[in-house]
Amino acid sequence: MMKYKTLDCVKMKLKLQEELYNKTKDLTLKEFVEFVHNDVKKLNYDKSLINLIYNIPVKLKLDDNNLYVVYDDIINMYGTGETYELAYKGYQETVANYYDWLVTQGDNLAYNLKEHYIYLKLTYKKFIDAYTDKKAEANS
Repeated sequence: MMKYKTLDCVKMKLKLQEELYNKTKDLTLKEFVEFVHNDVKKLNYDKSLINLIYNIPVKLKLDDNNLYVVYDDIINMYGTGETYELAYKGYQETVANYYDWLVTQGDNLAYNLKEHYIYLKLTYKKFIDAYTDKKAEANS
């Protein structure tokens, strides 16, 4: 019988969300964005371990099951894969799907999700432009 690798993504995501929430729960959106940018600047990661995807600072790590995990501390999204390329691709798809979902929800978003939407829309305009251009080409 073949053994499959397992990754408790829910627990990992909850832990990341809880840590970020505790650090930022009393901040305004402007202070939150500034906090994230300053936090990223303070990190002492090797350049190979921190990158930008759609202008979102992401980190790469190898979990206990030898799966690569690409994640961010801003909108709390992640992608996993057996190679770092697959993890990056998974992250990109997750963010694109998440943004699509946020747009479809309109005014029905909870406060924290509105923050994510505003963050993606205002702070990462290049992401929105690249995403919109790619989607328009696909629909043509």
